Amino acid sequence: MIRLEALSKVYQMGDVKVKALWDVNINIEEGDFFAVIGPSGSGKSTLMNIIGCLDVPTYGKYWLNGREVSHLSDNQLVVIRNRDIGFVFQSFNLMPRLTALDNVMRPLIYRGMGYRERLRCARQALERVGLEDRMDHRPTQLSGGEQQRVAIARAIAGDPAIILADEPTGNLDSSSGQAVMAIMQELNAQRKTLVLITHDPEAAKQASRWISLLDGRVNKEGKKVLA
Repeated sequence: MIRLEALSKVYQMGDVKVKALWDVNINIEEGDFFAVIGPSGSGKSTLMNIIGCLDVPTYGKYWLNGREVSHLSDNQLVVIRNRDIGFVFQSFNLMPRLTALDNVMRPLIYRGMGYRERLRCARQALERVGLEDRMDHRPTQLSGGEQQRVAIARAIAGDPAIILADEPTGNLDSSSGQAVMAIMQELNAQRKTLVLITHDPEAAKQASRWISLLDGRVNKEGKKVLA
């Protein structure tokens, strides 16, 4: 499903070249729960942007669902993001003037859905994350954990094959964070492919496979030890 081969990202900063990622090789199969961990500046965000088709590599290749997407145009990448990937961000990225239902419905416009279909998909997604009684609330009327569940509902409403979660528990207390990770586990049990970007070792432990980045390179990798 996701394959990165000798992938590198280099930024030109004046006269200096900065290697944000260097020679990264990753293979993520359908239905995997895959975590990327590492300290700030390790390359996690750059890797997330490339996997999420928000950026392209400088060198190397990226295959998504059997198609090489390494150097597609911005318009082609928009189509892929909209169709194949659901995003969950640390800062929720909800529109404050819209209700939870409207926040989930809005991105579905770009999938060409009619109003009735958008409404049905958004309601189902909010029900899946346990917010059926909070659909008419705006973000300021919701707790942090509830806002993140709205963000998850928005990510899954279009039924993407891949959920890309960037520090989804970073702004939450421990109880809310555990609730969010339980939803992630449930989605994975339903064969969604999850890619978790995190600096939290406890969140990463819930993944079935993980890599650790340091200075833009993979320095460790492993699998979940089953009891």
